[in-house]
Amino acid sequence: MVAVADTRLAKAERLAASVGAKACSGLDEVLALETDVISVCTPPSSHAGLTVRALQAGRHVLCEKPVALSSGAEQIEEAAAPATVW
Repeated sequence: MVAVADTRLAKAERLAASVGAKACSGLDEVLALETDVISVCTPPSSHAGLTVRALQAGRHVLCEKPVALSSGAEQIEEAAAPATVW
């Protein structure tokens, strides 16, 4: 694990310290670390936005279920389409 991100930095710092990772306050900081894979473990209402941003930055993404609410799943599918190999 490279980084843990949370808008509540103190929470990210506690978890990051327990696994030897860097604490970040948001996705932009994680993306700046040039990570290969982003795991989105947030409330479903934020899944689509974070997943699309990570995909557009060229990262592989693991997203918790439900993937997204309403049209968010379609946005994710569109963002992933260029890199999808079946």
